[in-house]
Amino acid sequence: LNLDKNLLGPEGGQGLSQGLRSKSLTTLSLSGTNLRDAGARAVAAALEHNHALTRLDLSSNMLGDPAGKAVAAMLRFNSSLSWLSLQDNAISDDGGVAIGNALPHNQSLRSMSLKANSIHDPTGEAIVGG
Repeated sequence: LNLDKNLLGPEGGQGLSQGLRSKSLTTLSLSGTNLRDAGARAVAAALEHNHALTRLDLSSNMLGDPAGKAVAAMLRFNSSLSWLSLQDNAISDDGGVAIGNALPHNQSLRSMSLKANSIHDPTGEAIVGG
């Protein structure tokens, strides 16, 4: 499902999260949908127990550390996601370190992009240490 560049906003992300209980959806692209932290938190919470989705694109959504931390919590439980894009957001080391610390608990993620965020050495160390 590709919803890129549709201005869903936080409310759309929250509404969409209700439909993420699908057992057949494998790809969800929400790039540039203006989710912001509230919408991304709702999507991440819904994906904690989704075992079908393998690709998730949350790029270009003005996501900050609250969304980064929600994604980190999701990664601790989700066992199907293998590709994740968080590029071109505003995640700093607070959210980046949380994501890095979640990686040892996740066995499925194989590719992740944090390009064009506000992360530095602490995030890199958490990811490499994970």
